[in-house]
Amino acid sequence: MRPEIRTILAASGIAVGAAGNLLAIVSLPWSAYGAIEMRLDRFPGWRWHVAAVAALYVAAVWALLAPAARRRLPIATSAVAGLAAAGSAIALATRYDDSSLFFDTFVPAIKPLIGTGPVLAVLCVLVCLASVAACWPRSGVRPAPHRPDPAVPQPPSTAPHRPDPAVPQPPSTAPHRPGPPG
Repeated sequence: MRPEIRTILAASGIAVGAAGNLLAIVSLPWSAYGAIEMRLDRFPGWRWHVAAVAALYVAAVWALLAPAARRRLPIATSAVAGLAAAGSAIALATRYDDSSLFFDTFVPAIKPLIGTGPVLAVLCVLVCLASVAACWPRSGVRPAPHRPDPAVPQPPSTAPHRPDPAVPQPPSTAPHRPGPPG
């Protein structure tokens, strides 16, 4: 696949992941107690998840915009931030049934359910990491050498002419200089 197409696909994947994570953070429920939905900002420690997601997408854009020879550090940074973002989403999602986090005086007698927010957040982190991994420099693959078209006339070469050793050459007219004795 050509590098330009790979970059466009990676940018699209990063954009889709960012949109999905924004949706999960801002509007989707992370826990549901019947008709009572709990958004991310009701969970303690939610700011850590938002910071990890922001770091992931800053590093992803850095990896996308960096020259191919210098992409290893931003890709590694994206991987670390992605692990932090996915880990924090999972850590927050496992606390969906801790009713003391959400209710002060009464607790509904309903079995809580995990919301769609953490599921979408983890999936979008994985999409972003896959897109960033597509930016990894392909150092082992070399492009095919350029071969000039024989139908197109080529400009004369400026390289010094080297005679073919298999063809006998006329004797040189330069004066003979004797070498060092011995």
